[in-house]
Amino acid sequence: MYVPVRLTDSRLAIGLGGRWFPGVHRSASVAITQLGQGLFWTIEPEGDDAGFAVRVAVTVHDALVGSRCEEVGSICLNATVGISPDHAGRLEAARMEPDLRVARSVQVDELNSAFIDGFTSARPAPSYLMSDVGVTWTRAAVPLGLV
Repeated sequence: MYVPVRLTDSRLAIGLGGRWFPGVHRSASVAITQLGQGLFWTIEPEGDDAGFAVRVAVTVHDALVGSRCEEVGSICLNATVGISPDHAGRLEAARMEPDLRVARSVQVDELNSAFIDGFTSARPAPSYLMSDVGVTWTRAAVPLGLV
């Protein structure tokens, strides 16, 4: 999966990302609010990354889905490698290994993103929420043909 920019409000991830662990991260204000079954979040990047601002509202369904990846959808929960630019602009790959692959389906009620709006045929795919998941990040090889 290509990740054009990794945004966070974690100073640690910004300082060490792409150096100590894979994935260059850039500064953003991140806000998450949960009201009943509603989950809302905004990401407001700083500087040159302003075009990657996102505002999302979803309704979370109660039932757990996918105690195994295949039951939920291979793209959502099986995608483990993200490819993004490193500090020099070359492609870098990071592998995400969650300790649990169980999720809840969500209904996307609102999705505002100038980046996504730039793709005229973009439509939200079936979406899922994974929570309270421990993740291990490791470097991965960039697939041949992308280097």
